[in-house]
Amino acid sequence: ELTSHNEYSIDSLIQKNIYPVWTKCTQCSNIFQYIKLKSSTTSPLILSGFDNQLMGNLSQQKLIIEISNFLDTSHLPLFQVGKTKIDFIQHLSSLLQYYKGVAGKSSMTPIAIKSFIATIDTTLNQLSTRHSNDNFYFAVLNCINGAARQMIAELNKEHFAADQARDEQMAENLIWLINSKYP
Repeated sequence: ELTSHNEYSIDSLIQKNIYPVWTKCTQCSNIFQYIKLKSSTTSPLILSGFDNQLMGNLSQQKLIIEISNFLDTSHLPLFQVGKTKIDFIQHLSSLLQYYKGVAGKSSMTPIAIKSFIATIDTTLNQLSTRHSNDNFYFAVLNCINGAARQMIAELNKEHFAADQARDEQMAENLIWLINSKYP
């Protein structure tokens, strides 16, 4: 939600968190100008995204810290054991690097990603006993799960499956926005 980040300018948020295919598109320039114009009013336009590719500047800068803090405050049994949280955060960092465009530098293999997905699934199961499915971090973890599934397909050169994983997750994200965030 771009309007809730008061420490950033609207221009910066749009340019650094929305794909250039949209921000550089002449046909979209009017909507971005309108968003900027409305941002300083008492009824700003709220812009929310539903793409699960973790390329935006805010994802790259803040996702690990936000997820780490949430896991710390959730006190889930999974993260009370050994170095599970450290491994989880390292996998998340690798996923972010992959989506940042340093895919060649990602150390994650399909087997490691499947392990990461299993950890996310366990986390979601444990969270479901403490939070409802409309919890923001529940949605974020589902989104990360979708990005990881997409990454496996891409690493396996299964482009249709990668597109399908992304499309399915974006549909789930849109449904969450409609039903939970902005019912």
